[in-house]
Amino acid sequence: MSHDHDHTSSATHTAPEGDLAVCPVMPANVVIKRDAEAAGLFRDYQGERYWLCCGGCGPRFDVDPDRFAAAARTLPSPDEVLAARPGASDDHASHEHSEPDHYAHAHASHGNDAHAAMGHGAHGGHGGHGGHAGHGDHVGQFRRLFWIMLAFAVPVVAFSGMFSMLLGYRLPDLGWVEWISPVLGTVMFFWGGWPFLTGAVAEVRALKPGMMLLIGLALTVAFVASLGATFGVLDHQLDSGGSWRC
Repeated sequence: MSHDHDHTSSATHTAPEGDLAVCPVMPANVVIKRDAEAAGLFRDYQGERYWLCCGGCGPRFDVDPDRFAAAARTLPSPDEVLAARPGASDDHASHEHSEPDHYAHAHASHGNDAHAAMGHGAHGGHGGHGGHAGHGDHVGQFRRLFWIMLAFAVPVVAFSGMFSMLLGYRLPDLGWVEWISPVLGTVMFFWGGWPFLTGAVAEVRALKPGMMLLIGLALTVAFVASLGATFGVLDHQLDSGGSWRC
């Protein structure tokens, strides 16, 4: 069964080359700059703007912006990419959808990690999928990040005063023990949460709030509340009125 993951709209063939950009994450795909910006599919890094072909490319760019910024300097022109696409004329005859539809499809298809994990590796060798093969690696990066953060979470929880009290065990009576949870928790917030935090900032700048902003806010509120309770600024217990006591 055919499974087309092409993220280049047919509209790119009629747009002036100055209005087009090659996605640095998936360089087989060409986007129209204004449509990418309207959809929040771009990143500003070190004074340069990079336009992306789908929602899955943003978090991957955020993980290693130096790599993709360097790669962008060696990319062929949009016209060269379009001319090199195998079977381009046949694809455009059967794929005449509008650019907004294209971006809606991009967000829907790449929001599904399970789909990406099952399908993208298998399609990595297909013609026209050279740039798209990176999404399999993108899923792999998040999977590795999950296991790393899980390893950090074990001592964070184990050396938590509240957790030890709930389970009835005593923490070592050493001054540095109380710093384990806040220090490692801060590392988890910035390292594990970085793709979501940068994605949230990008959505705010584009005035396109979405899932990245929602996750970023949840992470930030949980981190600030936990850190505040650790240092006694906030109380982790609820008072009788159901509000936080400072």
